[in-house]
Amino acid sequence: MYNYSETKEGIIKDYFRENGEAKARKIITKINNSKHTGSFMYQSRSRRMTPTANDLGSTVLSNVSLSFARPSTVKFACLILLDKWNNEINNDLYLASEERLISIIRSVYQNIH
Repeated sequence: MYNYSETKEGIIKDYFRENGEAKARKIITKINNSKHTGSFMYQSRSRRMTPTANDLGSTVLSNVSLSFARPSTVKFACLILLDKWNNEINNDLYLASEERLISIIRSVYQNIH
């Protein structure tokens, strides 16, 4: 069984290989600089909320530049958002275990089409 870091790194490497580093970095920058991401992070911290696949997808798709993106790009952006949440909120408040993080990733990849 993989841990969260191994799962995340595997998905990121696959996306980089299939879509190129420039596109992947562009998506990462969009997620990190988005006002929607800022709002999501604020709400999550203040409500002590663990995000669902739907929360991540809604936040990503709120970005106009990602609203018509391919499903693989939306899934990648959700993973980047989840990782940002994990690093900035979950590591401080411990709202989700490794198993829960992996479950969220699975849900993103099963439910976002």
